[in-house]
This record gives sequence, structure tokens and C-alpha cells, in this order.
Amino acid sequence: MTVKHLDLLREELAKSLSLPLEANSWGRPELMQKALGRVRSAFDTAREKLPERSITTTVLQFLCTAELKNFLEVKYACFGVCKSVGTEGKRLLEAPDHFPLLMDKVTLLKNEQRQFRKCYLGLLSGYFSFPVDSASFSQVGTKNGEFLRLFLQKHLQTLETYLPISSWVTILSKHRNLLEHDPCAVYGDELLNGESEAFREACEGLLIPSDSWLRGEAVRAQVSSLCRLNDAAFKERLDHVVSVLMGREGFACSDRIAIGGIASLLKRYALCTSREEHPALRDAALVKIGNPWLHQSAWDSRVGDEDARVMVDGWLKRRLIHDFFSLVAADGLADTRRLNYWLRFADRIEDMWFAFGATARRQTGHDYRVLRERAKGRIVQLESAGHPDNNAFIMRIGGFLLVEFGLFGHACFIFNASDNPFDLTRAWVAGDSQGLKSPLNIKRLLHRDLSTTWEQKFDEEILPRIGWTPPRSGSRAVVRREELEHRTTQVKPVVRSQQLQLQVDGEREARGIPITQQARTETTNTPTKPYTLQYFSRFLQENHMTMEDKRPVGGALWVREAMTTKTDPAAIEQLRAWGFRYKPGKGWWKG
Repeated sequence: MTVKHLDLLREELAKSLSLPLEANSWGRPELMQKALGRVRSAFDTAREKLPERSITTTVLQFLCTAELKNFLEVKYACFGVCKSVGTEGKRLLEAPDHFPLLMDKVTLLKNEQRQFRKCYLGLLSGYFSFPVDSASFSQVGTKNGEFLRLFLQKHLQTLETYLPISSWVTILSKHRNLLEHDPCAVYGDELLNGESEAFREACEGLLIPSDSWLRGEAVRAQVSSLCRLNDAAFKERLDHVVSVLMGREGFACSDRIAIGGIASLLKRYALCTSREEHPALRDAALVKIGNPWLHQSAWDSRVGDEDARVMVDGWLKRRLIHDFFSLVAADGLADTRRLNYWLRFADRIEDMWFAFGATARRQTGHDYRVLRERAKGRIVQLESAGHPDNNAFIMRIGGFLLVEFGLFGHACFIFNASDNPFDLTRAWVAGDSQGLKSPLNIKRLLHRDLSTTWEQKFDEEILPRIGWTPPRSGSRAVVRREELEHRTTQVKPVVRSQQLQLQVDGEREARGIPITQQARTETTNTPTKPYTLQYFSRFLQENHMTMEDKRPVGGALWVREAMTTKTDPAAIEQLRAWGFRYKPGKGWWKG
């Protein structure tokens, strides 16, 4: 430029500055603002437009040669630090030798402000795309990921000294908690109350992807905030947080976050003064952790709280009992007596099965689908049960199996759990005398009110066997097994022995057997055996007896004596101990 040109420029500037400061003559600010936006978009943003192919090529080459020849390759390696490359899906972050080399290269650029800032931005984008929930991610990658977090945390102060300060650096400085061990804790209360301005600012300003692990940490922060509330506030917000964890609020949580969140909520709920059933939390626990009595090891490892497991165990069993008598039992909701009776045993039931008849198996409605999901692993097919609407509910309590049928007119059967005539590990079970109504049961109970209600009769048979009495007036207190056994051995044997002796004497007289003191003594002192399938069969053979079961047609189970042999007094006592009664001319029977 010549002196003439400079003089001309000076003259034109002087003219411009001498004019009045009017918007129309001085310029158009809106255009200048747009221009400034374009400049910032190009030079002051967390977004870096780089060729993906070049990043992939550089990372693959570095993994092979351990060399980065220039700054451009170092920058590409930083932006590809968490990128899965090659046919084997390798990541630079998981390379035990190469990742430290890259970090050394970046550290050497600290005095080159522009270059170091570019590499830091690349590493930051890799940090937010850290594949923490990948099943194939290695322990080396996890260790290097922690080193990366600490590196970014340490050198943020370095970036803050570079002028001019980039806008994304300003945002990261404001949200430096993102580089801490619990990055979203400060947002927990805000997110729980539906206000996410601060978290949104961080995500938008730093271009954090929607599938970043950070989104899951934000959910975890909500859970932590929720668990710190009092019982009333906790329960008020619980439905929403459970819905978030189950992916129903526009964000799909990883299993790591969902399982951890559900476990935290369960442990907090178990601490509540009132622990009434929470359907959403119960169903979420079943989906993410599993059935609390079938998958106890999973509960131990994922939840680690026995109170929480027992709580959900009771919720599920009560719900399944309710579903059976209101949905699968043909009598439906009108059968509230049986429903209420068995609900008392929910905390004592150790396992349960559901045998579905033909009608229930064909049902495709929502309620049936939900029932099948809740009872998964404990559903068998009911065959030979007579009416296609019939179903069966099978409970294991203590050492016994109790079978309750859906149709009200059917009896309830008690079997020894260790020696029963049907196999619940198979896909089907028979509902007739070859299976759930086998004559080899311990007791057959009818739902008939006579001198007492059928509930009282059931209690008289069931409660002494399992060593338990139900809570009174809603109390959770129960009689301990040791206490009940003590009462039984101290009080009842004398009365039982006297009653048994009178019955045996009467039967002896009816059968023409003389009563002697020796016989009386032998009978009283003869120990009885527990009722098992194996022992009962052997007992019949040894005493030359036969069995006839008329219960399927409304009759009784009969034991017929041999006509040529008199029954041993010990066998008479044994039959009485099993609940059989003698009828002259016919034999021994029980209902």
C-alpha cells in the first residue's frame, strides 16, 4: 500500500467519524450479531467437525505402531479414544500400553494453548461417551477411564488460564462436578422436582450425547435424593422415579442404573413405618431382580437387604394368592372366605405353584398375562382335573404341601413335601387320584361348616403341623415353633394317650379281642410313625391290608383288614394316629 492509498484511507475514515451517530449510517447491529454467532459457531464451540474415517485410521495405526507422528494424529487419537474400531471392536482406552502414551503426548502440548485445548476437548468428548455399561468393557478400560477423569479434572485449571476463554470451558468450569466421582449429585433435588435447567445447560453447552452414561447418573442422583426424604414425601414421588428407572419417561436406563436404583428404593421402602404393598415397585423388582424366593442369590448380590427381600416376597405371595382366588378360581371375587383364609399364611409359604386347567391356559387377556409373568417358573399344566375351568393352587409350608383347587366343591389335600405322589418339576400334574388327589395324602379337608366353621377345622389340622399360629388383630407376632412344641409335649400327650386308649379298647371289644393290662400297656407304649408314602405302603403289606379310595366320589379312604388274620394292636394304634376310625364289619376309614 502506497502513501497515496494511506492518505485516501485516512480521509475516508475522517469523513465517516464526522457523521452523526445514526443507526442507518453507522451500520446494522443485527447483521453484526449474526456474524458474531457464525464466528463463535466456527471457533468457540464444543463441536468439532472431523472426518470419522481419518479418526478410525489414526487409531488403528496407533494401536499397531504405537506412533503418533504429528499434532493432527494426536488430535485424531484424542477424539477417537473411546471409539470402537476394527473388526474386533478395539478401543484405545482399553489398550494398556497405548493409552498412557497418548496421555503423555497430550501433556507435552500444555504450552501450546490452541493444540492442548483441542486435544482436551477430544478427550472430554470421549469421557462422556465412556462405555461403562458395555458387557465387553475390560477392567483395563475402567482403570484408564478413571485416569482420564482425573486428568481432565486436574487440567481444567490449565484451560482456565488460556485467553480468550472458550465458552465451553466456561460451562465446564461452572459444572466441574461433572468431573467428580459422583458427577450429578448436585442436580438430584432439582431433577426430582422436575426442574432440570442446570443439567440441561451442562448437556447442551458441552454437547453431551443423549446416550451418555451421564444421563444414567442423573437418574441415580434422583434416586439418592428421593431416598433422603421422609416417608410421606418418599412415597409421594416414588411412582415417578420407578417409571423413570423402567424406561417409561423418555429415557432408557441401563440395567446397571435400573437395578441399582430399584435396589436403593427397596431398601428405603423397607425402612418405612408402614410398608403396604407398592405395585409398581413390586413389579419393577420382579423384572429387574427376579422372584424373591426363587432367585434369592440374585437378591443377596443386587440388593443385599433381607428385610427388603422378605417384604417383596410377602407382597408377591399375597398378590398371587389374590390373583388365584379372584381370577383363576372359578368362583371369582365371591370366594372371599378362602382368599382371606390363605392370605394369613403368606409369610409362612416357602414356595407355591399354580396348575392351570384348559380354560385358564387359553386366556390371553392382560390380567392373565400379568399373572403368568408374576408366577413365572411356578406354573404347570393341570390334567385329568374333571372340569376344564378347574385350577389348583399348591403351597409348601414347612414340611408339607397343601393343595387347594379353584372350584369350591373340591377338598383341600395335605401331603408330606418330602414324600408326595406327584412331581412339580414336570410340565404337568394330574388333578385326580393319581396326582393332586392321591389317597396317599395325610389329610383331606372339606370346606363345609358343621359344628364349627371349615376355617376352624382347617386350622386344627394345619397349624399344629407347621408349628405356627396367625397374628391376632393385625399383629405380626407369631408363636415360635419351639414354644408350640413345648406346649404340645407338656400338655397334650397325656390327654391324647387316654383318648387313644379308650378308642382302641372300644375297637378291640367290637372285634372280639380281650382287653388285658398287658395289651393296654403295649398299646400305650407303642411309638407311632410319621405318615409317609413309603411307610404307608409297607405298613399295608406287613399287616395284610388293602386300600380303597372313595373320596373322588364323595366317600372316604378305606383300609380293609384281612379276614384270616387279626390285626396287631400296634397297627390299630398306628391307624388311629393317622386319623383313621374303625367301623365294624367294614374296616378303617378317614375323610
